[in-house]
Amino acid sequence: MIKLRPIIWFIIILISFLVPLGIVLLITRIILEPPATWWWFFTFLIVICTGWLVFGLIMLILRLTQAEEPSVKIDPKNAKLRAIHERKHDLDNPDNFIVEEQTINRVGESGKPRTPILHLSGRGSEMNQRLDAIINLDNVKSETSWLVNATKAKVDETIRLMAENPTSEITEKTVAGVDAFGRPVMTTTTKKVTQAEQDKLKEKEEADIANVV
Repeated sequence: MIKLRPIIWFIIILISFLVPLGIVLLITRIILEPPATWWWFFTFLIVICTGWLVFGLIMLILRLTQAEEPSVKIDPKNAKLRAIHERKHDLDNPDNFIVEEQTINRVGESGKPRTPILHLSGRGSEMNQRLDAIINLDNVKSETSWLVNATKAKVDETIRLMAENPTSEITEKTVAGVDAFGRPVMTTTTKKVTQAEQDKLKEKEEADIANVV
């Protein structure tokens, strides 16, 4: 989307009207002998007005449909550099963090402000461990949560619990059996949890993270 000051847009529109119309007026009424009919001038005026009308409608549609990226308090680039620096200088398990994938997840309870969570997934070049760094981009005082060789379910749960307003739903996948070809058949269930259960899960998650780090 082109973003210009209103005065700039006014000047552009004014010039786009006056210059072409001036040229048409000069050619049809002064240069040509005998002068051409005024029909050429007004036809060109209608064409210019129609063009600007179409352009304005396109810009309006783009503005209404374009989803602006919500602002965050921590620049993802700075958060990434911080995570790499932290891992490299970690006292217990230092390593060179090679980031292979970077995503920002907005998580939280439906109907409440969503928390932007940066998820950096990669590996350590020295120990070749799978590393996941999870950072709350809306909390400048938050520390990086590190997971080593963690499952996707573990990563997703950590991201969910880092939200300011964690969702009260937990989705579980279980193997119900096998199909005719011997492949496992997965069933997905979602259950509600109380705030007390959420707090207990969060405490357990923080304790697990502390033990890993």
